[in-house]
Amino acid sequence: MTQHFDLAIVRKVNTITRGNFEVQDINGNILFNAKGFLMHRPKGFLMHRRVLFDAAGKPLVTLQKVRSLHDRWQVFRGEGKDFKDLIFNAKRSSMLQLKTELVVFLANIT
Repeated sequence: MTQHFDLAIVRKVNTITRGNFEVQDINGNILFNAKGFLMHRPKGFLMHRRVLFDAAGKPLVTLQKVRSLHDRWQVFRGEGKDFKDLIFNAKRSSMLQLKTELVVFLANIT
């Protein structure tokens, strides 16, 4: 049996959120929080990271943007950033898109 429900992504308009937002149900209950970070990497590259937390504040996954032509993201368990914590990679299927399509590569779990 499939159950559907509506979610809303909420950003505070009057503040600079830097990628922070909440996911709420239709009653306004917070289900998830996301916090974004910019990190400096070697050779002057900036790394975009977001951590998705559950309503209790426990980190669920970390999303890390990798510099590429297809906007590749890596998704890790919890606040992980090592390849042992990698769950999957995702990228746009094409550099030019009218409708977003992603290609997902599951991590090799050994």
